[in-house]
Amino acid sequence: MSRKAISLNQLVRLKRLAWQMGVDFPDFERVLTNGELESFLVKTRIEAGGIRSPNGARLYRLRVRIKQRNAWGQSVKSGAPDTRSTYIIWGIEHLYPCSFTRDEKTSVVDFILLNYPNSDGNLEPALEWAKRYGLSLTTPREVFALSERKPKLFQELADEDLRLVATSKCEYVPPIQSAVLVRWGGSFRYADIYNSSNFSSASSWFVFRC
Repeated sequence: MSRKAISLNQLVRLKRLAWQMGVDFPDFERVLTNGELESFLVKTRIEAGGIRSPNGARLYRLRVRIKQRNAWGQSVKSGAPDTRSTYIIWGIEHLYPCSFTRDEKTSVVDFILLNYPNSDGNLEPALEWAKRYGLSLTTPREVFALSERKPKLFQELADEDLRLVATSKCEYVPPIQSAVLVRWGGSFRYADIYNSSNFSSASSWFVFRC
């Protein structure tokens, strides 16, 4: 189906409605600059595509050009530069073999991030939700690349404790199910492995591909 642009008549109707509701220029300018309008448009676009968030949850869509790296250590360092050298994450390259042979691979990817702001979700219900819409799971390599491309995502999502969760489960110590995440502390970013039941925080954002 071809896309049809917003018409001038629709913009005039929006202007008239804003005026009738007492929204003047400074109010509207604030909405444009603080991200409220962008968040509304993203939500509307997702719902127009038939993808709706679970009750009480929220979605955030990103289309970004990411650069995946062949070398695991470089992938971790690029997306989570503050990861301590003693963390287990450095030693699990064998669980996520690279799918390409050259040093780097650049591609444009559509991501959907699912978040439970009331701390009433977790990895398992997120996976069940994604399965209904045929969304693809993400690997740590993709999440590292997303973090590298969007180091200030914590500001974009207004979450200083942002946790981006790769949704492909990590079987580092079978049968315990875990998952890899990149965690922010302001501009501080590190990668780690958490038990898959420990993602109920309101700061956990589960990353899927469209």
